Amino acid sequence: MLRCKAMRQLDKIMESNLKSLNERQLQFHLYIRRIKVQADASEDELRQALKEWIGFTSHLDDMAYLCAPIFFNEKRQQN
Repeated sequence: MLRCKAMRQLDKIMESNLKSLNERQLQFHLYIRRIKVQADASEDELRQALKEWIGFTSHLDDMAYLCAPIFFNEKRQQN
């Protein structure tokens, strides 16, 4: 549960600074959340994926949050 609490705190910080993150930072935040994106995704697409992640996980309890990357990536592939 410690990982979950740390990731949720990081989500809050990242959300408020999303516009100022560079490409490498965006890729890092996607990587640690296990969010899949196209290799050639633009910075705007990386930001959008993180915005979608925040919306997707904001209402989940801690156990669901830990499994969220599986369902989030599946949902994004379908769109």
